[in-house]
This record gives sequence, C-alpha cells and structure tokens, in this order.
Amino acid sequence: MKWMGRLLFLVILALVCFPIWGKIALGRFQAHYYNGDAQELEKLFTSAWTHGKADAESTIKKHVQNAEGVILAFYSEEKHSKSPIMVAEAIQGEDTETLVKLIAKAEAKYEKLKDFCVGSMSVHLILDASKVSLPIFDSLFSRYQKGLTGLIYCENHDCRAFPAPLIHARGLKYDVAVKALKNGKGALVEGMDRSDGVYLFKDFGIIMSDDEQLPLYRASVPVRNPTSTQILDACRIAGDFLVRMQRATGRWYYEYDASGDRLNKKAYNILRHAGTTYSLFQLYGVISEKRYANAATRGLRYLENSIEADPVDGKRLFVREGKHIKLGGAGLGLMAYVEKEKVIGTTAREKKTMDGLARHLIMSQKADGSFHSYHALPGKTAKMRRSIYYPGEAMVGLIRYYQIRPERADCLDAVVKAADYLIKKRWNILGLRFNIPPDAWLMLALEELHEVTGDLVYAKYCFEIAKGMKFDQWIGIYPQYDYFGGFFPVAPQITPAGARSEGLTAAWLIAQRMGDKNTLDELTTTIRQSAAFQLSGLIREPFVGLYKNPKRALGVFRHSPVNNRTRIDYNQHNISGLLIAAKIVDS
Repeated sequence: MKWMGRLLFLVILALVCFPIWGKIALGRFQAHYYNGDAQELEKLFTSAWTHGKADAESTIKKHVQNAEGVILAFYSEEKHSKSPIMVAEAIQGEDTETLVKLIAKAEAKYEKLKDFCVGSMSVHLILDASKVSLPIFDSLFSRYQKGLTGLIYCENHDCRAFPAPLIHARGLKYDVAVKALKNGKGALVEGMDRSDGVYLFKDFGIIMSDDEQLPLYRASVPVRNPTSTQILDACRIAGDFLVRMQRATGRWYYEYDASGDRLNKKAYNILRHAGTTYSLFQLYGVISEKRYANAATRGLRYLENSIEADPVDGKRLFVREGKHIKLGGAGLGLMAYVEKEKVIGTTAREKKTMDGLARHLIMSQKADGSFHSYHALPGKTAKMRRSIYYPGEAMVGLIRYYQIRPERADCLDAVVKAADYLIKKRWNILGLRFNIPPDAWLMLALEELHEVTGDLVYAKYCFEIAKGMKFDQWIGIYPQYDYFGGFFPVAPQITPAGARSEGLTAAWLIAQRMGDKNTLDELTTTIRQSAAFQLSGLIREPFVGLYKNPKRALGVFRHSPVNNRTRIDYNQHNISGLLIAAKIVDS
C-alpha cells in the first residue's frame, strides 16, 4: 500500500505545482499571439480612429473575422475611482464595418468627453470566447490568466464584458469581477447573444493617447528596445512618484497598491529609507531638478532620527531600527551622505556623522574579513543571522567614503579585506565554490575596487556574478510576453531586476575600463534587455488611466507583471540601475 500513498502524494504535488510549470508551458501561446499581430492591429486601429475607415480590408478581415466584438473604454482623471465609460458592440461574422463604425461613433463621443477623459482610451477585441465550466479548472490549466483574459457574463440575452487589462489594473479578483458583471457593471455588448453563463475571452487591446496608438499587454505597454531618453524619462517620473509619496517629516509612505489606491501608513524599514534617499541624490546628480535634492535632503534629516552613538564608544555611530542595529543601515546611510556631498555639498555636522558611520562599519569587521550583520548594545545579544547583502552595502559605503576622503586608507583596507573573504572564503567548502549569489552591492564595490587598485581578481569575480545573472534572465524562452528581460523566477519581479541592473552596469564599467569588447557587447545586450523589462513594469503616461488613481499611480515600478503593488525600494533600485543603463544602451 506504500506505493499508493506515494502515488497519491505525487498527484497532489503535481496539481499544486501545475499553476507554475503549466503556465510556463501553456502560457507561451499568449506571447506568440501578441508577437505576430501587434503591428498590424496597431495599423488597423490607427487607420479606423484617424480616418473613420480602414485602409486595408484584408488586414481587418484577418483579425476581425475571428472576433465576436469590440470594447472601447474612456478613462477619467477627475472621477478616477469609478470605472471608465465603456461602449461595446458585437461583430457578426466578417462584418468588418462594425469595428470601424463603433470607433467612429466613439470618436464623436470622445469629442464630447474631453473634459471627462484623462486623454486616453483603449480598444479591445473580444477573441476566442469560451464558456467557463469550472473556474478552478480554468485557472489550473491557464485558461484564465491575470490581465490577459477578459470576462463576459450573459443573462437573458444581455452580455456584459470587462476588458482584461482593466480587471488587472483595478485589482479585481476573478469572483469579484464576475459578481460585478452580474450586478450590471462592465460594458453592455450590443448585439451579442449567447446562452447564460460566464465566458473567458482573449483580449487584444490598443491604448490610444493623443497621437499615439500602442498595443496593450496586461495593464502595460511593453517596451523592447529602450533608448537613453526613454530610460531617463522613466527615472524622472519614478523620482517624481517618490517626491509625491514623501511626508512633511521626510518619511515616505512605505508601500502603495496601485490597483486599490491603498497606502500603507504604518509599515516601515529605515534601511530602505536610507537607500531611497541615496537614489534621489543620484537622480539629482543626473537630472538637476531641485525637487529631487530637496526630497533627498528631507529624507536625510529623517534618517538622522535613527542614528545613535554607541554607549561605549561615542564616536561610533550606527542606524538603529527598533531593537536591531543592522550593518546595512550604516552602509546605506553612509552612501546617502557621500552622495549628498558629491552633488550638493556637506556640513561639518554631516562630516562627523560620516566619520562615525564609517567607524562603525570598520569596527563591525571580523579578523577574517567578514562582518557582523548585527551589532549588540552592552548587556544585549545581537541576532546571529548573517545577511547576504549587508557586507556589500558596507563595502560600497566605505569605498565611496574613501573616494571623497582619500586619506582614509583604513576604509580602503577594510574593503580589500572584505572582498578577499567574500571571493575566496564565502560559499567555499574544501576549496570548492558551490554558490555565487546575485549580490549587486558586492559588484558595485568590486567595480570601484578595480578602479582604485587595478586588481583583476575583482574584475573576474564581478564577471562571474554577472554571468549567473545573465543565466537567470528570461530571453530565449519566456512564458509571457512581458516577462522578457526579467529574471527568474516566475513571475519575474521588478526589484531583483533593478538590483541586477545596478550590478550589471558595474560589470560593464569594468569591461569598458579593460577594453574587453566581447564582454562589453554581451553586457550591453543584457542591460538593454533588463531595461526593457524594467520600463515595461513602470506605470507610464499612455496607460496610467487604467489605474484607479492615475495622478498617484504614475511612476510606480510594479512588483511584477501580475502584481501592481510597490514599495519605496522598488523605485530606489530601478532608478539607481537605470541612471547608468541610460549611458550604456546607446553606446
């Protein structure tokens, strides 16, 4: 009977894991569908919208002959919390004129709604509609995919529909969306007559804003080959989001859900606060607009509330968060102060603070070059957990402090000692290296160590980390179109992409310094592809109207293609990495 138990266990395990590997295998059809038809559909909608008729009958027939209907949605700025105004109509057979007429009718309506609209509307084809049998079955076998599959509910010969991108952007769960349709929400699809029930359909959409007509995928407009101008514009609106999210005290709203327009006013992390402050000083160094410097300075003033002197050594300063004194707090804090001095200047008090933070980092180093991740006050016990990333943050803080204080050779010595440990001893057993973590902070430190010392050991290890990052990137095969350029796992997340972008650009700078053209070319491609994923995950102007509060959501780096929440460090890492990427992609 043991084999039956094992078989049952394997069946249960397969069912639990199927939504992951099933969507990897089965979900790819959406990506191929999008790749093949996007440009032709864009031409179709552009022609119909601009001229009231299609200029290529064959192009229309190719796409519309399989469509059952079309939905148009208008997005409001003033009434952002409400659903958009939507009109929809069925397409009978190959009646291609239905699409053109509906768009022309909407064009006239759009003129009357200019005060209402945020300046954009979307058009959605209803394709491959099929009736739902069991919702759990449809979800399990990838028939219902968040942001890609629209919903229709029919009752008594009336059918109402929600476009897929709107469902995702507004954060509607499957059952909530169906309930809303049953209660008369959504677009009434005139002329559609189906039997009662819920239907899924493949949504193919175009977002229209001013003179742009852009293919929609999920709740975004994917980017493939971003230019430096596009990347810097992304950094600007991401920085503007952080400026808007900052309170008068200098503290930020830590988390924000763009789907529900919900702010988290309680949770906080002072290390990520320090990192966000650092990134805004970086942004000001590239885009010299005072609002970034002002927000960063306010952030620094708030950070000072958490900086304390050690009771045993008054010159030793650390960043305290509740009961814990984390190594990364002093590292990130020092980075923020150094960045301020580089782009604005500093004060005598801030110089003392930098000295104190550097002192804490050096005193936290062990004899073998590793660091204590946590510091204990007298009579207390520090956490024993060892952080993967705190040592790198400490090293970046120290090496950059050395760069502006070259007389502080002790800072450089500590970084060299730490690099020796991390390269030769960490993750090594019996002389064999069994892991190289994707430590972007370490890569930043290694790049600056290479610049200062010229030691090729640092270059080699930085390239090894970059190689592992490249291996994890979704390029040749990617389950969904908007996963392209992101990094494993499924779904790829925006913060790891931003952090890896920082590390990869550091490796690129080393390759440039060494004149290694092959490595330089490979890294340029990887960085460009990562930037494409990062910009695809940013809520931008053309499609911001999809979200509940466009004014607030603009500039959000979303957690992943399937999750619209953000946190201040999402913008931090992506801004920091993209600022360097902007200098690289056009090279």
